[in-house]
Amino acid sequence: MTRIKRGYIARRRRTKLRLFASSFQGGSFTTYEL
Repeated sequence: MTRIKRGYIARRRRTKLRLFASSFQGGSFTTYEL
């Protein structure tokens, strides 16, 4: 039970990080160019 929970949190964190990185590359760079 704990192992599954830990893996679930790690997976969620990874997807969250990837989403943040993609939004940062997509939105932040455009604002900096402006």
